[in-house]
Amino acid sequence: MLAVCGPAVGRAEAGECVTLTLLCSCDSVHWGPHCSNRCQCQNAALCNPITGACICLPGFRGWRCEAPCETGSYGNGCQQKCQCQNGAACHHVTGECKCSPGYTGAFCEDLCPPGKHGQQCEERCPCQNGGVCHHVTGECSCPAGWMGTVCGQPCPEGRFGQNCSQECQCHNNGFCVLSTGQCVCSAGYTGER
Repeated sequence: MLAVCGPAVGRAEAGECVTLTLLCSCDSVHWGPHCSNRCQCQNAALCNPITGACICLPGFRGWRCEAPCETGSYGNGCQQKCQCQNGAACHHVTGECKCSPGYTGAFCEDLCPPGKHGQQCEERCPCQNGGVCHHVTGECSCPAGWMGTVCGQPCPEGRFGQNCSQECQCHNNGFCVLSTGQCVCSAGYTGER
């Protein structure tokens, strides 16, 4: 703000007096006549040297620019709408998405690729024998005929199917196919079981 200053009129309390014009020029943290009022702006906001009103930088809001943009908005005046998906966080200044575990892509629109899981899809899936890894937790879903935390164990004798939950029905020492339960007959026997 420019106000009259000088030896006859007063002096600038937090600024400088321009000697040619005898006007005060406030520094960046003061405002008003003779620069006597301290600015209340936060988060590097600019202070109007005449009114003391705060001019928020992108990503901030409030009378003193004290708060980040509300969830779902960002940028100048918090007027831009975030495009993030699947529970991703949106940066209040840039709008950049920070993906939740299990998701990837500019807007976190994609699941982790096969064989990966977790934060930023950086974790390697431990599943074996065709097991499928959950994109968030890394927990393995085993194919029929396999069990265990990483699908590393075949079904125990007499069991088959998803999670080895079904009982084999083969007779006369017939071999039970672990994935389907189909019976392979011993030498000298025929039939489905």
